[in-house]
Amino acid sequence: MLKTTISISIAILLFQFLFIAPVFGQKMNDNAEAAKIKTYLAERGNNPKSRFTVKLRDGREIKGYISERNADDFIIAETKNNNRMTISYADVAEIKKFGLSLGAKVGIAALIVSAVAVTVIAVGIKNLDDDIFPR
Repeated sequence: MLKTTISISIAILLFQFLFIAPVFGQKMNDNAEAAKIKTYLAERGNNPKSRFTVKLRDGREIKGYISERNADDFIIAETKNNNRMTISYADVAEIKKFGLSLGAKVGIAALIVSAVAVTVIAVGIKNLDDDIFPR
């Protein structure tokens, strides 16, 4: 009985080792994210009017504009006190541009257009002659 239990246990353990997936470090994902951030900042340029909120992996948030970009890091000038801070691309968790998104701008424009249309229709209905459309 003991030999059977031990042999079944060994067989189960050997069977489990066949399906263990190799584990890779976080470096591959970090490099991909750093490359995305690098291209995102390259598209936006070094304009003081183009401000960003940079959220770092340690939880800090820095608001400012990108004053300089290098191969491994970039320099952000804070908007509050104009301090310059060098940040590595790998340290960035998230980066957002200030202002409204395109969807929000389109939504606001649609609301304005619909409000004007409703106003024009309401004024038109109010000013209709009763001879054309009797009530």
